[in-house]
Amino acid sequence: MPCWPSTSEWTSLNNTISGRLIKTLPVASVCYRSEPGFNPEACQSVLSTWTTWPFHSADPASVGDPSLDNACTPIFPNGTSISGNPNAGKQGCSLGNYPPYVVNATGAEDVQHAVAFAKKWNLRLNIKNTGHSGERRLVLHPDRSKAAQD
Repeated sequence: MPCWPSTSEWTSLNNTISGRLIKTLPVASVCYRSEPGFNPEACQSVLSTWTTWPFHSADPASVGDPSLDNACTPIFPNGTSISGNPNAGKQGCSLGNYPPYVVNATGAEDVQHAVAFAKKWNLRLNIKNTGHSGERRLVLHPDRSKAAQD
């Protein structure tokens, strides 16, 4: 889409923030034979920790919410997902509601550059931190001057 930043625009942002731009890869993609990173051993690790908060907290994109994490949940060797979907393996793994990119901000300048980039391209900006979360996340809409509840 013409309104989406080009690869060179994302690269420029990444250079501006000292390489802290992360392209999102669903962590459970290691469980899917159709994915380039398929790895049965890594999948076993994901399966064993999927339901723990520390696992999702450590992933830059995950929010640990089943309604958001259902596009690529870990699957067992028979293709059934950990959530019980018997067709998950056939349906495949997708980004779903995950953000396509994450900025691993380590300082105020990283945040400033990310917000300016989101504003320039009219991108939705979600904030993930190590504080409290839950059903109501604070979402900053860069095309508006106020924050809104998601």
